Amino acid sequence: MNRLSFGKRIASSWLYIALILSALVSTQAMAAQAEATVSKNVVGVNEVFQLTVSVDDSVNTNSLDLTPLSPDFAYGRPSISSGTSMINGVISRNTSWTVALAATKVGTFTIPAFQIGSSKTNPITITVLKSAKQSQSAQANQSSNSIEGINDKSTIYVGESINYRVRILIGEQMD
Repeated sequence: MNRLSFGKRIASSWLYIALILSALVSTQAMAAQAEATVSKNVVGVNEVFQLTVSVDDSVNTNSLDLTPLSPDFAYGRPSISSGTSMINGVISRNTSWTVALAATKVGTFTIPAFQIGSSKTNPITITVLKSAKQSQSAQANQSSNSIEGINDKSTIYVGESINYRVRILIGEQMD
């Protein structure tokens, strides 16, 4: 009987070791994932587009380093959001940065991979075209914008009340 209890102890020890190893493997599989996306892959010189970097974990909001963008892109201050949700007892966290970027020269450029904690994003390729078409379309859009002022009387006296309407006509869709 003593040999049998020793054998059970060894079997239960191996079972505990297997459970611990499977817990470690599943923890690594659940490591935070990072993703970088852009609003446009083809842009003009000095055309502003959005870069969004997201991590499905709660991380330090200062952990995104944008300095590798400097040689090819002008960028603004990032807008940072983080959130925590609990659905059916499962807690999930998310941190994201949104940055306005503008390419400074014509060519094909790569937004580098960003390292955030133990996660890393994939690099993104951006094609930058000349902005001549864009400046022509911007001038056309500026000429299609106008302001009209209309009153209900042809002659007006001091102190008299009138109805005055102002219409702003915009020749393009505004976001």
